[in-house]
Amino acid sequence: MVFTEVWESLGRQDVDAHRTALRNDPDFSPTLDRLLLIHDLDQVLKPSELKALAKGQSMFDSDSKLAIVVDSDLAFGLIRLYQSYREIHGVHGEMRVFRDPFAAMSWLAIQPSELPARWLAIVEKRVWKSVSERSDS
Repeated sequence: MVFTEVWESLGRQDVDAHRTALRNDPDFSPTLDRLLLIHDLDQVLKPSELKALAKGQSMFDSDSKLAIVVDSDLAFGLIRLYQSYREIHGVHGEMRVFRDPFAAMSWLAIQPSELPARWLAIVEKRVWKSVSERSDS
């Protein structure tokens, strides 16, 4: 499982740096599922940057799942836009956007005890919207 947390700023340089770090990690495998937690964003990618990212080749196998948990309507909308761009460009792989981290964990078949300690603290302290949004690609 790849755990990624994004807060305050989500820029193209951040995404590129994360991808480089993953490629250089000896434990990285393209078969891993991913859980991405996005919260408290002040700065975000532009739609043109999302489109460019969606066009790029995925580092992960098509059987890998990607669950993205967001805490705002802005982040939800941006991730749905990214998901649409992925579909347009034929990027395969199952991706779902959630507003509830527990629903995302259930979909990925992981338990809260498997989360990094920092994440568990965030998930337990925050009030998340109880309705999860489901979308497949």
